[in-house]
Amino acid sequence: IDYTNGCGSLLLEPQRTNLITYSESFDNAAWNKTNATSTDNSILSPDGTINATLLNEGTLNNRHGVWKGIGSSGINTSSVFVKNKDRGFANINLSNSDGSVYYQAVFDLTTGNSTQQNTNGAATNTSYSSTSYGNGWWRISVTADVSTVAYVTISMSETGTFTPISYGYDSYQGSNKGIYLYGAQLEQSSYPTSYIISNS
Repeated sequence: IDYTNGCGSLLLEPQRTNLITYSESFDNAAWNKTNATSTDNSILSPDGTINATLLNEGTLNNRHGVWKGIGSSGINTSSVFVKNKDRGFANINLSNSDGSVYYQAVFDLTTGNSTQQNTNGAATNTSYSSTSYGNGWWRISVTADVSTVAYVTISMSETGTFTPISYGYDSYQGSNKGIYLYGAQLEQSSYPTSYIISNS
């Protein structure tokens, strides 16, 4: 039974494993921060409790986000719930270890539409999606085969259209704006399945 949308619904899906640890704790040291700060338990998440994280970009002229090393070869799908605070675009990215192969999609957090997708190197089987969960929350995802998925990156974008740098980041002058995050997931699949909590 899935309670992510606030009411129970029966799941008829293949079995999956969330390969991301600390999927709801972006403030944990397991998540690396790049010119950004994170504060857990900042706002109501899609599950109806105050356990979503505020990601703040700070004021540096650089890239702004969080990332995590994973390591999972083949076709993978990475997803996360995002909500606009006052920075209206979010990126989600899968890449290999040196950032030379990646696939990324940028999403408008008002409409849920993807404003740009970037494929670099030998990334194949690429796709993206977004689903509304109400109250401004979107679950965004990217799917790709980048040989060895070594990094999942979730970051912010200033305008939603940009020339990406290594690992698919946007780089811009921060102004202490941010987004909310909840429920990151990486699964060996060609599409996102229901969110699986991974607290360790």
